[in-house]
Amino acid sequence: GAMNETGFTPDVADADALVDEGEFCARMHWSRDKLVKAVAEEIAFFVEEHGSRRYPAFYAEPKFERRHLAAISKRLSGLPAGSKWQFFRTPKGSLGGRRPLEALLQGEVAAVKRCAEGFATR
Repeated sequence: GAMNETGFTPDVADADALVDEGEFCARMHWSRDKLVKAVAEEIAFFVEEHGSRRYPAFYAEPKFERRHLAAISKRLSGLPAGSKWQFFRTPKGSLGGRRPLEALLQGEVAAVKRCAEGFATR
C-alpha cells in the first residue's frame, strides 16, 4: 500500500482488523491445534467480539516478524486480551508518540519490548 508520512502503510492496517479463527489460521498457515497452542503460550491472542473469538489480522502481515510479535505478546502475558490488542495499536509516549506496530515496522523491536514490559507492569 501507499506510505503515509508516518511510514505506516494503511494496510497494516489492518492494524485495526480482527478476523475469525478460520481466516486467521488460513492467513498464518496454522492448524487449529497450532493456534490453540499459541494462545495457551500467550504467543497469540483473541478478542471476544459479539460472543465469537476474533484474532488480530496484523499477525499475518508479512512485514512483521512473527517471532517479534510472539516475544512482545509474551511480555504482555497475564493482561486481558483487550489490553494486549490496545497496546499494539495505541500511540505511546516512550515510542515518540508512535504506535508499537509503527515502531516495529521501523525496526525498533527492543524499544517496543521495553514498552510492553512497562505496560504489563503498570
